[in-house]
Amino acid sequence: MRDALMRCEDPQLAATVALSLIQRMCTGSDAHFAVSLAIMVIARLLPEDRDLVWNLVCTTYLLSANRDAQIANCAGKYFEDLVGEVPQDPDLRRARSALLAVGNARGGDSSTEAVGHALEALEGGWVDVFGEPCLFTFLVPVLGDDPEHIAKLWLTHSTAPVSNDPHLRRGMLSTIARGCAFHNGGDLARAYTFLTPPVSTGNLDCPAVLLASAKLAEVCVEMGQFDEAAPLVTADGELLQHINVLYARGRLKLASCHAEGALEDLLEAGRRLAAREMPNPALMAWRHHAVRAHLMVGNRDDAARLAHEELDLAKRWGSPRVVGTALMSVGISTDDADVLAEAEQVLAGTPHRLLHAQSLYWLGTTCAARAAPTPRPAPAPCVRPGPPAQRAPAGQARG
Repeated sequence: MRDALMRCEDPQLAATVALSLIQRMCTGSDAHFAVSLAIMVIARLLPEDRDLVWNLVCTTYLLSANRDAQIANCAGKYFEDLVGEVPQDPDLRRARSALLAVGNARGGDSSTEAVGHALEALEGGWVDVFGEPCLFTFLVPVLGDDPEHIAKLWLTHSTAPVSNDPHLRRGMLSTIARGCAFHNGGDLARAYTFLTPPVSTGNLDCPAVLLASAKLAEVCVEMGQFDEAAPLVTADGELLQHINVLYARGRLKLASCHAEGALEDLLEAGRRLAAREMPNPALMAWRHHAVRAHLMVGNRDDAARLAHEELDLAKRWGSPRVVGTALMSVGISTDDADVLAEAEQVLAGTPHRLLHAQSLYWLGTTCAARAAPTPRPAPAPCVRPGPPAQRAPAGQARG
C-alpha cells in the first residue's frame, strides 16, 4: 500500500486515496499505519496544497486522538497547528470549528464557547469530520444540554451522503445521537429504542457501537434492568469509548450495591481521562457517582474532596446540567440541604428531568433527616436489584 501510493505520479491523487483509507482505519493496529501513511503522503505535497495537507492532518489527528493515551497525547501536539491555520475551503473552516469545540470540551474551558464552535461547524451540509468517532463522542455531551442543539447534530448525521464508518449503515450515527439526547432528557423508553439497533450489530471493533453500548447500559441501569446492562459493559481496551464502557460498568456496580467495585471502576475511568488531559465533568460524571460510592464505604472525607473538585470544574464549564450535578455531589457528601436546594433550582429549569428528580430525592431525604426528632439511619444510597422494570411497548416507546 505504501509503495503504491509513493510511486503514484500524481501526489494529489495519492493524498486523496490516502485520506479515504485513513478515514476507514478503525482498528488499533491500523492507527499506527495511518499516521505513518499520512506523514509520507504529506511530504510529497506542495505549498499550494495547504488545504489538502490540513485535511490529512486533521483526519489523522482525530483518528489518533481516539486511541490509547500515548498516541492521543502525541496527536495533541498537532492540535495547535491545526487550529492556528485557517483553511481556505469553507467546509474545512467548519471542520476547524468542530476541532475548536473538541478542544474546549477536552479542557472543560467554556460550555458557551464549545457550543458556539460546534454550531458554527453544523451550519451547513455534511463535513467528513462529523463521522469521526472521536469528534462525535465529544459533540454529544457538548450539544446534549440543549434539545435544539442536539437535534441539529442528529439531523446533520441523518442527511450524511454515506456512512463514514464501514461498520455502520447510513444514518446509524444519527440514531445514536437521538438515543443519547433522549437519555439526557430522562426519556428512557425512547433512549432504549434508539440505542438498541446499533448495539445489536454486535461489532465492538467499532468505536460508535462501543459508545452506544455504554449509553444503553446506563439507560438499562436507570430502568432497573441490571441483567440486561451487564453484558453491555464487558469490553475493555484503549479506545476513548472504552472509558465510556468502564464508566457505565461502575454505574451498574453502584446501582447493584457493589460499592467497592464501583469505586474501583469509576476512579479508573477518572485516571484514564486524566491521562488524556480531559478533566471536564461534562464528558462523564464519574466524580458524582464516585462520591456516592465513597459514602457507601464510609469515605466521607474523600467524598467531600472529590465533590468540591467536581464543583470547581463544573463552574468553569458552566452548563446547568454539570453545575447541578456537582452541587448534588457537594450536598450529599456534606448533608447540606441548602446546597441541595440550589442544585434543585439549577436543574428545575433544564430539560434534564431525571437529574431534576434525583435532586428532589436527595433534597427530600436530607430535609427529612434534619426534621426527624431522633437520629435515624441515612436513606439507602442505592436500590437493591429486584424484578426487572417493565419496558415500554415498542409502539409506545416510539410515540
